[in-house]
Amino acid sequence: MTKKISFQIERSIMYVFFTFYFSLSAFHCSAQGVAINPTGTAADNSAMLDVSSSNQGILIPRVVLTSTTSASPITNPANKLMVYNTNTTLEGGNGSGIYIYDSTNATTGKWVYLTAPSNGPGTNGQVLTSGGAGATPTWTAPATYTAGTGLSLSSNTFNSVWTKTGNNIYKNNSGNVGIGTTAPSAKLQILLDGSPYLTTDSTSALSLFGGGNFRLNLGVQDQGVGWLQMRNWDNTAKNFVLNPLGGNVGIGLTNPYDLLTVIKPDGTGDPTFTIGNDQINKFGRISYSDGSDIFAIQGGAWGGTTRPLILQGGGGSVGIGTINPTAKLHVAGTSGVDGIKFPDGTLQTSAATGLNVYKSDGVTKLGPLAGVTGTACNNWIYWTGTGLYQLTTNDCTPYSSVTLYYRYANCSGTVYSDVSGTDGVVIFVRGSGTTYTDFGSQRTNGVCSNTYCNNCTKGNGSTLTSPCGPTGGPCVIK
Repeated sequence: MTKKISFQIERSIMYVFFTFYFSLSAFHCSAQGVAINPTGTAADNSAMLDVSSSNQGILIPRVVLTSTTSASPITNPANKLMVYNTNTTLEGGNGSGIYIYDSTNATTGKWVYLTAPSNGPGTNGQVLTSGGAGATPTWTAPATYTAGTGLSLSSNTFNSVWTKTGNNIYKNNSGNVGIGTTAPSAKLQILLDGSPYLTTDSTSALSLFGGGNFRLNLGVQDQGVGWLQMRNWDNTAKNFVLNPLGGNVGIGLTNPYDLLTVIKPDGTGDPTFTIGNDQINKFGRISYSDGSDIFAIQGGAWGGTTRPLILQGGGGSVGIGTINPTAKLHVAGTSGVDGIKFPDGTLQTSAATGLNVYKSDGVTKLGPLAGVTGTACNNWIYWTGTGLYQLTTNDCTPYSSVTLYYRYANCSGTVYSDVSGTDGVVIFVRGSGTTYTDFGSQRTNGVCSNTYCNNCTKGNGSTLTSPCGPTGGPCVIK
């Protein structure tokens, strides 16, 4: 009897407790969801549980997590289960706070710390910065790092690498910069797969771009030849200018003293400047021989063949020793000292190749003069400025009056013919006295020789004798 009475009393107490509890808060259930609020308002249609209050909150279960990688102390936690961790030394975590279990982790799941910055929404450009374990992250402005304070690039820290001056930046250490190499041998070295990056065999040569589609390419051939080329995007060659604002260009030296100075820097061989056409194997060459101190201009072809050299092919005069030539070829110099020298036998008598003598009118031809030789002033014939022949004696004194006599080489009036059938002639010169001075001449097979009249030889080989005067003097060919 006592037990029955006790049960009834305990049940009555429970009824009273629940009646008192639910009198303080409205608990409303409907098909849409469960609502817990002090006003009895139904749950929102979109909510399974709708808890509302103007002065109260919700306390979720508080647990002591041991590690972010362990579910303990909860057994088989559901994905996205939320708890409040009270362990400030949680392994792998961020101290106490709200954690959500993420079972989609690649291994055994993980407790993820649910956090928000402690200083509100922050401002534009700020970054979320962690304060370490147990500290709430905050919004902060990103730090500015300089190379001098340790700028880390791909796990490598450089100190005092770059310096900013105004709007400029420059590399201020004593090392080199390498692209594609860990051991650059120059201030800037570019390698591709261990090979030189600037090659004509690659489309990735270094290019400097200007306005429009123009660029200057710099490259290195596999044969060890460097090159520069100005071109367009379609590989059309364009003009390349050196020193457009002035200055000199040097090849082989560092201090050029003319617009273009070419020097052999090693001191061996002769510096040579060549202009040619590789397709037809012809060229023109300008060179200086240091050993013989000779400046030369030569036309030629590959293989050593010489070619003609033309001066003033389009017209105009040529001056030697003068900057104001008054004739096609004007040779200036000192009378009796300077002049033009021709090797013996190189001047021919034909109109095309010979040296013709004209009167002062420049039109009347007196005849060709060729092969003139002699020693000192002995019996010289030369052309005077007034268009006259001038003869001199052995002591270089001009004759006061001259008479020229022409006779055939056999001295008897019979025409002499050499093997080639060419006539010879002897010029007898009578001066102011009665002495005849001869300029004997003979051609053998067209070649002039100093053979005199008293030694003339007919075509049949017989020797002629004649009082032709003294032996000696020049050879003159008519």
